[in-house]
Amino acid sequence: MRSRPSVKLYFARKSACGGERFEVELVLESKSDTPTDFTALRLIGTERVLIGEGKSAYLSTYDVVRLEAREPERMLTQGVHRKRYVFDLPPNAPPSITGPRCVVHYAFSVHVSVPWWPDRRAAFVLPVDVLPQSAAEGIVSSTNGPAPGKVYLEASIDRDVLERGGTVSGAVSVANTTAQHIRRVVVAVVATEQVTRPASSTYEAQRYSISLVEGAPPETEQVPFSLRLPPDLAPSMEAASFRWRWHIEVRAVIAFADDVVVRVPITIVRTPDGTKPRAPGRYFPVGRDRFARVWQEVAVRMGMSLDADAATLRATSGQAALALRRVYDGNTYRLWPRASR
Repeated sequence: MRSRPSVKLYFARKSACGGERFEVELVLESKSDTPTDFTALRLIGTERVLIGEGKSAYLSTYDVVRLEAREPERMLTQGVHRKRYVFDLPPNAPPSITGPRCVVHYAFSVHVSVPWWPDRRAAFVLPVDVLPQSAAEGIVSSTNGPAPGKVYLEASIDRDVLERGGTVSGAVSVANTTAQHIRRVVVAVVATEQVTRPASSTYEAQRYSISLVEGAPPETEQVPFSLRLPPDLAPSMEAASFRWRWHIEVRAVIAFADDVVVRVPITIVRTPDGTKPRAPGRYFPVGRDRFARVWQEVAVRMGMSLDADAATLRATSGQAALALRRVYDGNTYRLWPRASR
């Protein structure tokens, strides 16, 4: 008497990567001699994007990959039957991802067609990852200057390419702290879904944040931070219908006014197998520390001296003396020149 065979599928590795060859082993176990019309093993990858809001929302679906290996009609004798198959994923295959609106999903499906008998069907999810990369050095800092009456943020991080499970370190500085009422300063790692088809839109997908300072920090003081990234973060990627992007966000929460925000783009990558995420590196100074370095360079180039407070440049010529000082009047920063004899 014929029967439906049991199905198992074994992966050569725990995950696949775009552009790589992936091997699987299909195991069928039959309790009796059973004729089959065909046995099909399919690898199907799809992108799904939710467009719109509420009742007008709709789901767009795109094929990433659709591959099939098929065995012809045969008699499946009693016992265990094994066969290996190899599938070549396209180089542009995006990694598996599940966001609030965007999903990339891969799965193997097995279909054993048994004539005049219920068919055997089974599905097996295939995790697809990105190829490993090494973290790169990247120093990022804001370049605008303080504006009168407005809180000003500077941010610097030790690198802009980061591994999942690694640590990003950096520093934040706040200027014009008395110009507006600062409730707190928050540092966050934020993911966005940037839908590109059939319509363009951007949504926040994930956020991991820490409160760095409650209230206003000391004027232009460099405040360091260190933020550990979860090991299961979705990597930065680009699919046919959307992009998944990450950035560091530094936010000064302002009472009764718009928050002041600085965003630094970053790239999240997969750690090479057998290696640990890199230790935090050095970051470029911000605030008064950055200002002190700039003025020290000016002093050297102009033949001037810099006071210990790193806020006053001095020069003398004969009986003439010049002092150039950076002062804060509670609203903004100004240069205060003074000449004396």
